[in-house]
Amino acid sequence: MTDIITQIHEANGNPEALLALASPEALDAVADKNNVSCYYCAPFVAQKLFGAKEITIETEVQTYAKSTTRTYDLTDNFKAQVALRDYANARRSYEHASSVGFDINEYAIRERVDDSLTRHMVTKLTLTRNA
Repeated sequence: MTDIITQIHEANGNPEALLALASPEALDAVADKNNVSCYYCAPFVAQKLFGAKEITIETEVQTYAKSTTRTYDLTDNFKAQVALRDYANARRSYEHASSVGFDINEYAIRERVDDSLTRHMVTKLTLTRNA
């Protein structure tokens, strides 16, 4: 299995492939590989994977039909870590929801088994690169 840095280099120039790697696990792997803290390398990793210095993540959950929009400054160490975590969680939830046809009952069954899923099913996920 190739390491995360090799995967990032191979995905260079392909925004969709880089977004697929955006996760806290990727941040941990890069930090371990370079022997630095996650806090230190978060801006570098997030900017590389998202392809911008600032992003907006918009999600909509079915349970309350609630829409949230959050903007993250990826030059800030803490906000870059949070952006990676939030995007990975929303993407994972959206992928599972779409795989069950956005059926809330089926999603709830999977959510009880899989701790990585959010409690509320994400039905819309939009990423906007601002800068």
